Amino acid sequence: MYKLFILSITIFLLSACGSLPDKGTLAKEDFGSYPDNYELTIKAWYNKAESHPTSIYINYITKPTRYWLANKIGDAWYGYLVCVTIDSKNRLGAYSGFRRDAFILQNEKVVKYIKGGSWWGEELCSAKKII
Repeated sequence: MYKLFILSITIFLLSACGSLPDKGTLAKEDFGSYPDNYELTIKAWYNKAESHPTSIYINYITKPTRYWLANKIGDAWYGYLVCVTIDSKNRLGAYSGFRRDAFILQNEKVVKYIKGGSWWGEELCSAKKII
């Protein structure tokens, strides 16, 4: 009985997984307009999100690139990928070291933030991709 329960839960979870969008779906999706004020949008986002907003040091911001992300349960985000190299103080007041964060912007708004720039094992903001 227990094995049957585990098997049925596994089958349910696997059937609930969505598939990635195809080219036809991507052509129909709204990526929004190109974010001309992407630097201001990201700085404003960090000012709201960071525990010490006055300590933020942004080393580099990439230019927006049309991009989409999807996860394994069917959610998808469409917009423009911007990578940011940032250093800021942690909650203890010490600088934590530089990290690369990723943002998906759509119509000048942050629709997805990926701390550290890693999405399901893929480095969105690796040095090879942003240079």
